[in-house]
Formats: sequence, structure tokens, C-alpha cells
Amino acid sequence: MIKVGIIGVGAIAQLGHIPSYQKVDEVEIVALSDSNKKKAEAVAKKFNIKTYFTDYKNLLKSNEIEAVSICTPNFFHQEQVIASLRAGKNVLCEKPLCLNAREAEEIFKETEKTNNKICMIAYMRRFMSISQILKELIDQGELGEIYYVKASYLRRRGIPTAGSWFTSKEMSGGGSLIDIGVHILDLSLWLMGNPTPLSAVGSTYAKFRNEAVSAGWPPASTLKGDKFNYNFDVEDLTSSLVKFNNGATLFLETSWAGNSETEGT
Repeated sequence: MIKVGIIGVGAIAQLGHIPSYQKVDEVEIVALSDSNKKKAEAVAKKFNIKTYFTDYKNLLKSNEIEAVSICTPNFFHQEQVIASLRAGKNVLCEKPLCLNAREAEEIFKETEKTNNKICMIAYMRRFMSISQILKELIDQGELGEIYYVKASYLRRRGIPTAGSWFTSKEMSGGGSLIDIGVHILDLSLWLMGNPTPLSAVGSTYAKFRNEAVSAGWPPASTLKGDKFNYNFDVEDLTSSLVKFNNGATLFLETSWAGNSETEGT
């Protein structure tokens, strides 16, 4: 039996991590933490989890817990990932891993010090059946040389609740690219065999900052006790071109509000 702790109990924890863990017979969630006491108490009661904390550091003190899911806003990821590794926990961190390359390097250095502990980002699209099949075909050479990839993650109108941490540069690190674009970027790089990038150029746009219509995320049912007082200062659309050392090219576009006829990736 793997004993798990949940750090941060917002929407992704309530709708993704917690119910998914509870479907696995070999996993038990023994504790959760959230700085919002009302939410922590409500979620613990809803999912029948006996112990909750308002300080994640108290959760990490539990010798019973072997692994943690980090489901907090992006701003807290680096600190909490490093603290969890130092506490001897295996880590599954929500995307993105952190806010920038400097923070990522510090996390990588910490993983080298740990003793056979797993530190993984929750890029679940790699594990979808269609992705697994496509990867197998590529690795077998069935699709030939992969030298150009066009990847899009375009929502028709899917801006997260304005004023939430999702639309705050300080808390999230960015808008549509770092929120949804990282999924399709990771999937593309994985399918391409992770070539080394040589150059990148891109553009960002923030045209709906004053006209944002919430897409219902995070769902109201997951927001108990939350406050929405952040500035909306991130992009809603990005377009970029990346060139790699093997000659391949990746065109990547993301949007929270593309107003397209269809929505998809």
C-alpha cells in the first residue's frame, strides 16, 4: 500500500488527483494540506480523508507518507518540490514544474541528491492510448523522419476565472502557454525524441484582458473560501517557432479564447 499526501486541494486535486488515487486499491490518501482552512476541512470531509493541515510542512513530517501530489499554484511549486524531496518523498507535481529555467535547474540539482526518489511532472497526455500508439509507430520508423510538427491547443473561449491565480503573472508565470500549452509542447517534444532546441521566436497577445468571460474553471464547487483579487496580466494567445539541432521544426500555438469554429488540440 502506497501512502500519499496531497498538497493543495483546489480544482485539479478535487477533480483529478484525489478521485484517481481513490480508485486504486494499492493507494491510500492519508492526509492533505491547504492554506485555506475552510477548503482543507471541506475537502477532507468530502473525500473521507482523516487528517488535514494548513501548512504543507507539517504534512511532510509524516513518516507514513511515501509520496505527494503537489497541486498548488505554480508560484509555490519549486519550494514545495524541493522541500518534499528533502523530506524523502516521491513527488508528482502538477504542470508546470516551476516558473522559469533557473527554478528548474535548482530542482534538477536537488533530484540528483535524492536516493532513488521519483520527481515527475503531471504531463498526462503522454499516457493517453492514442499517444502511446503514435509514439510506438514513430519509434518503429513507420512514419518516417519527423522533421516538422505543428501543435495547437486552442480553446474557443476558455479563460480561467479572472482575478484567480491563473491570470496572475506573479502566481502562474504566464497565460495560455504555461497553462495549457505546456501539455502539447511536452507531448510534441516526447514524440519527436526530445531533440535539443537551438532557437525559438514567438509572439504573445492579450486582447481579452478587459473582456474576459469565465469558462467555468476552476468550478465554483471547488472554490470554498478562495479570494479573487489578482491582476489579469498574462497573455491569452501565443504563437512560436522552435528549431532543433537535428534540423526539425516545431510550430506551436495556444489560445484561451481563439473564438474558432471548433475546439481541440
